[in-house]
Amino acid sequence: DSYSQDYLLLEQNSIIQELMAHIVRELSRRKWGYNTVVKAELTSLMVLLLRSIRKNANSNKPTYAQQAKQLMDAAPAEAWTPSTLARQLNISASYLMHLFHAEYSVTLMKYLERIRLELAKRLLSDTQDSILSISSDVGFSTLQHFSYVFKKNIGISPTQYRKISQEIIYKTVDLAEND
Repeated sequence: DSYSQDYLLLEQNSIIQELMAHIVRELSRRKWGYNTVVKAELTSLMVLLLRSIRKNANSNKPTYAQQAKQLMDAAPAEAWTPSTLARQLNISASYLMHLFHAEYSVTLMKYLERIRLELAKRLLSDTQDSILSISSDVGFSTLQHFSYVFKKNIGISPTQYRKISQEIIYKTVDLAEND
């Protein structure tokens, strides 16, 4: 498959070179109708380039937005910023933010906040780790900021969430044992 891709690239490259050579010849000779010929060849060139771009866009390689999402999913506690993610991908932060929002309809930082909160909810339910430890483990720099963001997004404090989730777990266990 790699061979066929390489062959297609070489074939396309030679077609582009032929088109360019023909355009240069027409421009240098300036025979009657050369303007029409140059426009036609330029149109052909544009179509080839656009097809190439579309083919590359439809390839299996993840988009920059997908790569950024994969990085955040793999290490949500990392001190990610648009700049640090963009540096990892060798693109500008503003371009990455634009691409991410266009693909996922959410900002990079809001997405990161969501995955951190989902992880925090799981840890609050499944462990007895302190809330301070959990806030740090999921990437928040202070307990106060974690508590504020958690309550703003979930509607209750981390302490209340833990209490409610554990009550549900204990009731589920009691129901299972009574059957």
